[in-house]
Amino acid sequence: MLVAVLLCGHLSFGASERTPVTLYAVKYGESVYPAAKLIKGDASGKRLPIAWMFYAVKSGNDIILVDTGFSDAGDAKEFGVTLLPYQAELAAAGITPESVTKIVLTHTHSDHAANLPLYPRATVIVNRRETEAAVLRTVSKDRLITFDESYQVVPGMTVRRAGGHTHGSSYVELQAGEKTYLLAGDEAYLPENVSKLQPVGSFTDSAANLTFLTLAKNSGAEVLTFHDPAVVKTGCVRQIAP
Repeated sequence: MLVAVLLCGHLSFGASERTPVTLYAVKYGESVYPAAKLIKGDASGKRLPIAWMFYAVKSGNDIILVDTGFSDAGDAKEFGVTLLPYQAELAAAGITPESVTKIVLTHTHSDHAANLPLYPRATVIVNRRETEAAVLRTVSKDRLITFDESYQVVPGMTVRRAGGHTHGSSYVELQAGEKTYLLAGDEAYLPENVSKLQPVGSFTDSAANLTFLTLAKNSGAEVLTFHDPAVVKTGCVRQIAP
């Protein structure tokens, strides 16, 4: 029997009907970062510790990355990031560049998309408002899927546009077993962006960002950001679900 539930204003189907899903968080760097860019209106002058992450999902025969991170030493120096050797841990989980079938980009800033060329076999899914980014020139048209407001990546996994951080900035809604996760991209940097409804300090449309934060807070889902150092405390790869 097909069971349907309403999540975040969208129709989702019961976990019993879905392929089992495994979710990993991958930390590829660490740094401190200006609080004013993380939280709108922060005037403390502080620099807060953050992680630099992407996520990986196994679903049936698909291995899907949500963003890719970056690995350029010059970019790392510019951002003050200490790059971490995550590759061996990720390979131990059965995820290698050759095995990745799909990549969902929450947006095309370099810390989320610069490593696209490492995955030449993967289909790339991105909001149409992001398609002028230089990094996408490395992706052939037959491997590129664009969407307007939402796109089902696989059953139980949908990418949706929020449009706060950048015009095409998106998040991923993922059902894993009985639990729902929202992978926030840069629509939320830290948990307090959501819990206190504090918009991010780096934005194109702060009202759209606040709309997402409100939706996320009220959704009942677990919100995972790409810069919260509490997500991966030990090593570089953490299996979050199941």
